[in-house]
Amino acid sequence: MAPDASGDGTGLRPDPAPAGTDIARAPGRPFVGGPGARRALRARALAWARGEPLHVPSHALVIHFPAALLPTSLLVDLIARLVPTADGLAPAASLLLGLGLL
Repeated sequence: MAPDASGDGTGLRPDPAPAGTDIARAPGRPFVGGPGARRALRARALAWARGEPLHVPSHALVIHFPAALLPTSLLVDLIARLVPTADGLAPAASLLLGLGLL
């Protein structure tokens, strides 16, 4: 059996990235664990929550919009069922429900 490239029995080659680079965020490279990898992953998650990739706060997209759209959908659906002349509200309630679940 040929010896592995790492010499430690794992079969993995040593990482060719220079010291001090953020391996987890390097473009075109798979996630590689190691010292600082958990910190880098946490930093990426916090950056996403702050809205850096989307340039808007992601918390509002994930929490506030569904929390507002789902009860509004229920209210519009109830009005559509109780008011006989409100023909266009049933599709609007379905649209609000779909956007809230998206």
